[in-house]
Amino acid sequence: MKSSQWQYDSSALKKFRTLLILLGIAVGVATVVAVVSLGEGLRINAIEEIQKSRDLTLIEVSPGFRENGLVLISDSKIEEIKEYGEIVCPYVKDAYVSPSGTYFEIFGAQEGYRTANELELAEGSWYDSGENQIILGSDLWEKLEKIDGARIGTPITARLRLYGEDGKPLDKEISFIPVGYLKPSGNEIDSRAFMRLEYAKGLSKKRVL
Repeated sequence: MKSSQWQYDSSALKKFRTLLILLGIAVGVATVVAVVSLGEGLRINAIEEIQKSRDLTLIEVSPGFRENGLVLISDSKIEEIKEYGEIVCPYVKDAYVSPSGTYFEIFGAQEGYRTANELELAEGSWYDSGENQIILGSDLWEKLEKIDGARIGTPITARLRLYGEDGKPLDKEISFIPVGYLKPSGNEIDSRAFMRLEYAKGLSKKRVL
């Protein structure tokens, strides 16, 4: 009787031990899968954050200085730079001031600038063939709307300061038509305005940066 009881207990112990081994294997496999999934998730998230960061994905090339003065970026240099970048977006920029004294920069840029910086409209439309049409950053739009009474489709005036050959300042008053404004981007774009490159170049007779 005792021998039979011992055999029964031994068999149950083996089954219980087998169950624990299988359970341990299952927990171990699940843990490895969870760790690998977590690591892959962190990797994908890190890549997505890098792709969102303009500071890590965009390189800005500016004019340089030599002994004989400023070296501008010509159209031929732009073609050379295109060999090293997926999207090359030449632009010009100038500082303007509104009648109320609000200073802001207008960037003249090609279509690629909008793509590279992922600019999205909040309201209005992109500039078309209109010579002095501009798109405003969200912060700039809010400021000009409140202080200068800016409205989409209504011309506003601003002064561009140029300098003559004698070094004396020359104020040039220009009329712009806001045709839209951008969604907030959380960076310097919110305080800028944008227009077509060819028109911006003509306003101050600049070559592209």
